[in-house]
Amino acid sequence: MSGKAYKMKLSWKFFCVAYIMVLLSAGLGGFLLVKNTTDTLWSERVERCKTAHTYAVNSFYSMSDIAVIRSNGLGSLQSNIEYQIKRTLDSSISEFEIIPVSAYTADKYGDMEVGVCYLRFSDDGKSNLMEISTKAELDKDKYVIRCVSDFTELRKNNNNIWMKYRVVIVSVAVLCGALLFLFAKRLTKPLEKISEAVSEVSRGNYGYSIDIKGVDAEVQTLADNFNRMSTVVAESLQKVEAECRRRDSFVADFTHEIKTPVTSVIGYADMLSHYDLSEEEKRQAAQAVYREGRRLERLSMQLLELIVTENEEPKLESVSLLYIEKSIRETLTFSAEKYAVKLSVEFCDCKVLANEALLLSLFYNLVDNAFKASPENSEVRVYSESEGASIRITVEDEGHGIASEHINHITEPFYREDKSRSRKNGGAGIGLALCKEICDLHKTELEIESQKGKGTKVSFCLAVCKEEAGNEE
Repeated sequence: MSGKAYKMKLSWKFFCVAYIMVLLSAGLGGFLLVKNTTDTLWSERVERCKTAHTYAVNSFYSMSDIAVIRSNGLGSLQSNIEYQIKRTLDSSISEFEIIPVSAYTADKYGDMEVGVCYLRFSDDGKSNLMEISTKAELDKDKYVIRCVSDFTELRKNNNNIWMKYRVVIVSVAVLCGALLFLFAKRLTKPLEKISEAVSEVSRGNYGYSIDIKGVDAEVQTLADNFNRMSTVVAESLQKVEAECRRRDSFVADFTHEIKTPVTSVIGYADMLSHYDLSEEEKRQAAQAVYREGRRLERLSMQLLELIVTENEEPKLESVSLLYIEKSIRETLTFSAEKYAVKLSVEFCDCKVLANEALLLSLFYNLVDNAFKASPENSEVRVYSESEGASIRITVEDEGHGIASEHINHITEPFYREDKSRSRKNGGAGIGLALCKEICDLHKTELEIESQKGKGTKVSFCLAVCKEEAGNEE
């Protein structure tokens, strides 16, 4: 019984909340709409009457001959003016009079000021009238221009609108109440079987099927089972994902990272074996092979340490940007010639706080991606800009660019904007993902600006190191 009571409590709670929201929305919205409509109709009628009255006053002044009125009195001339004005008045005016202010009418109109419009409503229960009066002065004579409008029919129409609104609200309340009650009952009915299905899934029986009929106490059971399922699935997935990340990062990232230095070693070795070089050129090529081999060794060890001890941050030291510039030129010249792309590297003479091997790896990845994206005879620029206490470093190409819908995903592991191009270039789809990780380790962000067909600009900031660093070479 307690389970059933809990179920009914939840269904009634849903019904009451939804029902109140519907009634408030429909009732308040309808009330504001009807009130605005009736107020607008009433205001428009009043304004029409005021406009007609103003027209009557102006017409009285323009049609009156002061001299004739003083010598002969109003007489037939007043009646003629009344008749002429009444013919042209708006249909909203039901009665129009021009009343001379005399001893007989002084009590009623004596306190009125000349030129002031007086408006008064009167309601005797049967009719609703609005009277607009203005005192006019012609020489020494005064007259009252009086217009009366019957608002009885308009009041009846507005009352009818309010009556229809009440009928509609009651109908909506009854209909929505019935529908919401049925929906609330129907919504809570299948939860028990759904809960059992979730329980089966949490135990690993992913092929379990259910036939929903509905029983009591389903919501609480569903909540408990869903929580257990969420915990089990989350823990299992976390373990699997963590293991997969460690394995895939070690294999894929390491393989990807050794590609650039290996390419340089192969290129210089090819020069040594196939070209007739001078002794100085042979010495420089051998030094380049040795330097890249040593860098490959350092990089391999650091990548291995980064994967095994992922909670341990790398050591950041003072690194000269001019040294980084020289290393980029020497290492990537062969790749630039391979892709028929011009490489421009311009760094300022300063030192930044970074890890040398990871920073070089970051540059090699970004420049290598720029090479692949660039058409022949285009230029890839690598340059730095001072931003106060930091240096912004940018890698910019004139390649095919990245579509806007891909920019937010391009740093995800194994994500490729163009799978066919990546396969052709031998990419694994993790270069930018590794670049992002290296930027994170340097407490900076990888910012990508690109337009399709207009090239790509990738930049990041490094803190300026104020301490003097030793010779890295």
